[in-house]
Amino acid sequence: MAQDTGIGGAALGRAICDSYYTDCKVHGQAAEITLSVIDLSQVSALMDAYYNIGAESLLVACENSSFVTDFGRAAGRAQYYGFNNEWDGYTNMVDLGDLVWQSGASLLPQFGADLIRTLDRCVVYQVMGPYRDRASGLACFYNYSGSVNGYKGYADMHLDDPFRWYYYYELAGELNAEGLDYLRNLAFIYEPDRTFNPEAIEGAESDDLEDWDVLVGDDGAAVLDLGSDIADKLIGVYGYLAYYDVHRNVGIFLGRNNDMVTDWENGIFREYFRGVWGCIDGHLVYMELTDEGDDYQLYMVPVLINDEEYSMTVSYTFSTGEYEILGARLGLDDNGMSDRNQRQLEPGDVLKPLHYVLLDDPDAEFEQMSIESFVVTENTSFYETPLGDGMYLYMFEMCDRLGNYYLSKVVFINVENGNATVKVDI
Repeated sequence: MAQDTGIGGAALGRAICDSYYTDCKVHGQAAEITLSVIDLSQVSALMDAYYNIGAESLLVACENSSFVTDFGRAAGRAQYYGFNNEWDGYTNMVDLGDLVWQSGASLLPQFGADLIRTLDRCVVYQVMGPYRDRASGLACFYNYSGSVNGYKGYADMHLDDPFRWYYYYELAGELNAEGLDYLRNLAFIYEPDRTFNPEAIEGAESDDLEDWDVLVGDDGAAVLDLGSDIADKLIGVYGYLAYYDVHRNVGIFLGRNNDMVTDWENGIFREYFRGVWGCIDGHLVYMELTDEGDDYQLYMVPVLINDEEYSMTVSYTFSTGEYEILGARLGLDDNGMSDRNQRQLEPGDVLKPLHYVLLDDPDAEFEQMSIESFVVTENTSFYETPLGDGMYLYMFEMCDRLGNYYLSKVVFINVENGNATVKVDI
């Protein structure tokens, strides 16, 4: 600025982004960073485009509730920022451009392409790390938590916003009187030739899938058979694995992933037990899949570092078959903001992996606790290790379009001499 006092905002912003990215690379913290230069003169047009895709979403969803499922799946595939899981909490922030890209022309045929063009004019420059390869430069709200409180925080700031009523409809499965009035006006503006009938609104009802039966298939794998009608209402199906201490009747959960064979068309899901799991220097950890790109997966691993609680990010690269510890962040602050600083492991740190344990008590809930501790060295690394013989628990988790989560009945995987046998009881 001293050398060129007439420098414009775009050029200055570019210099800030570039120097920020360079500094992050020097300190080994560039893997997940983003920074953007925004042309504020384009924000009003972008808000109009955002309003339009909200109107399109609300009008289509109220006529065909399967839109809620499809849009939820798109949000699940899109890149998000901060934490979005029940252990760390929810920032409920999704990349705006990637959300629309993942939705595609089939979901947002009328206004989706216009939003992408407007967003490109608004974001004049950006930098991103290799694990933010789909970042568009700006984020927006998406109610990943499926909670009323998460919705209210957004709704209170966006009174005249179609997405306010879209998320209301997603949570409640219907619109109240105020929402119906809003929908009538919206339909008059966007579809004046259509006869609006509030009685024709299709409710986004939810099925109670808790403790759904799990079968053992002909191939010996655990099978969740939901049928196509129920599967059409789900945005995700995952698998939970736990080590089961038979003598103490205690389950130590190892994590959640999507290692399964899926048949969404028929609603059939089969577990895929590989007999290995992630560890740090041979110590098993709890790990949960959080993001998946063309050549990578990102996992969340809860740990204590010197007795302070962090969420560690671990990457897996398909092309190399290797894991890498990217760093660790503190949880959400009192305002629900994610920690921007990524801490690197240092030799001498005392690391305690945190697990979720279900104790031998019919009324007990999951407890988070550390099982063991070890000291970080210069050679500390993350890799897969054989689980070994023993008894393991496996459950399918289902997430529906209203943000509800359900766990299937438990099946038992008995491993002897490296051979796994699935049983519905023991």
